[in-house]
Amino acid sequence: MMINLNAVAASDTELTDVKQRKSEIITEIKELFDFLEMEEEEMETAANILVKSKQDLKHFTPEDIQKISLNSAHCIFELGYNSTDIGDKELQKELLRVSALAGHANALGEYAGLFYEENTPESKEEALKWYAKAAAAGREESYNFLLELEQKGNPHAKLLLEENNYFPRYGRFEDDEGEESSHEDDEMSQSEHSEDEFSEDEGSEGED
Repeated sequence: MMINLNAVAASDTELTDVKQRKSEIITEIKELFDFLEMEEEEMETAANILVKSKQDLKHFTPEDIQKISLNSAHCIFELGYNSTDIGDKELQKELLRVSALAGHANALGEYAGLFYEENTPESKEEALKWYAKAAAAGREESYNFLLELEQKGNPHAKLLLEENNYFPRYGRFEDDEGEESSHEDDEMSQSEHSEDEFSEDEGSEGED
């Protein structure tokens, strides 16, 4: 079922402008994301989100956002948050929140980074939960970041990796004795790590 995200109150001119912008966005989606084979209502849902103001987006609950398909979330992330011509950081953050809560892997990783950049123990712990969700959704950079922290002795990262059992997805498994092994040799395992470097102190940055 398509979500009704149209403005509640707007002038005729505003509605005409919104309608025109939505039409332009749908055309752009068809040109850029034809490989997604999206349904018309998925494109319209994405367009409805992308024409919203940051104030409107703040009212969307996680429950509402989770009804958005991954295809729509991909368009919101790429044409919204990841667009270089928005200029409004608060709007970008709201678009990121929407695409992340809808389950988009890259959006989840970027959303985690917002918490990590706050650089407090509480925000970093919250960030790791979102990195774990990103890893579960298929973002390997987020998995690598958790693995990097686990290897440095971070108990939260270790617990998240154990609880979510990411080993099969990324070529790691536990043998009969419960010891961690790898499907690839050590050299290959090292090459799978993120190229980003993270310092060991609490001021280190999250994954890019």
